[in-house]
Amino acid sequence: MRRMPAPDFACSMTVPKSLLALAAACTLLMLSGCSAVGVLGLQTTSQVVYARWSDAPRTGDPDVVPPAFVPRDAKVVTLRTLLDGHGSILRFTSKSPLDPRLCRAGTLTGRPRLDTNWWPIGRPPARGMRCSPDWRVFVRSGTSYAWAPS
Repeated sequence: MRRMPAPDFACSMTVPKSLLALAAACTLLMLSGCSAVGVLGLQTTSQVVYARWSDAPRTGDPDVVPPAFVPRDAKVVTLRTLLDGHGSILRFTSKSPLDPRLCRAGTLTGRPRLDTNWWPIGRPPARGMRCSPDWRVFVRSGTSYAWAPS
């Protein structure tokens, strides 16, 4: 069997290693999506979800510990927090009322600084519950929603 010689049109262009590294890094970021945001320290919020209140820690980082006014029978407790410490939103369902030692009926001023796909569309109602230390709580369709400005 006779071998054919290699074609004589080979490209002799050299690409700097730094350009190759940059292209590889960009490709990796595109493929990894949102997970790269957290790795690079660009993440601005944290979110935790507990199936039941009893699954949540009782003390520690306020980014992962539900506030004290959340009833002990609460289910699907979702807490999303701005990592700069300037706002949180909360969602849960419960058949129990909020603790009257920690919550009182009042005017809900302001609005949350952050949003997510589970937060109700539109402006929060003008009246609801004000809970210690600085939470505003309202109920829509049997689900409680709350926000704290800071």
